[in-house]
Amino acid sequence: YDQTGNTYETLGPTQTGGPDDLEYSQASDTVVSGDVDHDKTDASNVTLTVDWSLADGFHFTSISAYTQYEMNKLLDADFTPNPLFGARFKEEFDQLSQEVRLLSPIGRTFEYVVGAYYHQYDLVLGRDTLFNLGPFTGDSLRTFSQDDELFSVFGQGTWHLTDTVRLNGTLRYTHEKKEAALRRMIVPPVPPTQLNSPIDDERSESQIDPAVSIQWDVLEQATVYAAYTQGSKGGGFEGESATTIPDTFEFEDETARSFELGAKANFGSATLNVAVYHSEFDDLQVSNLESTPTGFQTVIANAASARTQGIEASGAMRATDHLTLTASVAYNDAEYTDFPDGPCVFPDITPNCLADLSGTPLPHAPEWSGNLGLQYQRPLGNLLLSVNGVVAFKSDHYLSDDLHPRCSQDGYAKFDLRAGIGGAEGVWQVAALGKNLTDERTATHCFGTPALAASGFRTYYTARPRTVALEVSYRWF
Repeated sequence: YDQTGNTYETLGPTQTGGPDDLEYSQASDTVVSGDVDHDKTDASNVTLTVDWSLADGFHFTSISAYTQYEMNKLLDADFTPNPLFGARFKEEFDQLSQEVRLLSPIGRTFEYVVGAYYHQYDLVLGRDTLFNLGPFTGDSLRTFSQDDELFSVFGQGTWHLTDTVRLNGTLRYTHEKKEAALRRMIVPPVPPTQLNSPIDDERSESQIDPAVSIQWDVLEQATVYAAYTQGSKGGGFEGESATTIPDTFEFEDETARSFELGAKANFGSATLNVAVYHSEFDDLQVSNLESTPTGFQTVIANAASARTQGIEASGAMRATDHLTLTASVAYNDAEYTDFPDGPCVFPDITPNCLADLSGTPLPHAPEWSGNLGLQYQRPLGNLLLSVNGVVAFKSDHYLSDDLHPRCSQDGYAKFDLRAGIGGAEGVWQVAALGKNLTDERTATHCFGTPALAASGFRTYYTARPRTVALEVSYRWF
């Protein structure tokens, strides 16, 4: 992955609009320390999967994987045409994982799968903040390293109570240990917020995550179900922060509880799925880009609790032998239920300000979303024509926790189309692809521009505009 320039854009206080006013002018000409913004990543992934059929209908699966990547990035960290401070990022990551599963014979009254998972990874993050801010012309250098070791055992069983009723249960136990070290060095003169003290810490935690569901085939073509699921996400450390202290270096694990009722129906040429859900999150891990007078930093903290609930529906219909239509729609009500120490909301936005966000909507969570699609395939002699199109939509939603009106993304719809022709056996194909063909201008994130937020500057990360591509594929097996 190799990118020159950046997909962000800053609007000043006289530009009173929001994402709709973005001009999609990449900051590829921004120069920090004699270099332009860039983002380069080299990644490798290797996976070995072994499936082994054993005696009496048992089945064993082993999945071994190795993943590594290296990333180098330069960013104009004040997001203005005249750099006041820049940031260099470097990441190195290596992970080795192993999973094994044993599947019981199918068709019995009780069916099950049991397994275990293990991974070990090493992560190194480097950060260099370069200042060109009045009297501050020095550097702040940080290196964060973390070793992570995780082990998990799990089992899932299905008990066929009758020919039409099934009871499912899942249980997973996870133990994880993390060791972290943060090293900081400053080259004066730098702002006083830049610390040079080292921090070392470690955490060890265990979680037990159960799930249970019951399914009933009320008709041969229709099934209803009810489910309860409990999940967890491990805690961690702030990373290569220049301002964190030992008391704020660590964040806690997050837990979630979900209830769902649903129905699935298959009528041959048409399918329909409907689900109603309610999820509650405790110690929700929230990532905020905090703006300060001398820079910005990404801070991960635990919000007290949040809730999401809503309804989802999806379906497909085979209109003709060659044409299939699909559709989905979702309504989602998402808000913080208890977040007394969140970032301040508009209009009371100042650096390091805290406010009670209880009852405010979660960012990046539109109430309505969905899509309409079509899939068309038709033989043309020895060739096969295929056309896939989809219109995806989202209603208006906030792009930041501070609920700034200029960080409110209006609702939009985007149209993607893929048309291809190839051999009837699917060995080769040539296709034209178009994404966001109506060229909708939208943003994915928004925040107060560092050092200029109080003056009304807002910075946006822009989503891709209209793109077109040519794809040529050939399959050997």
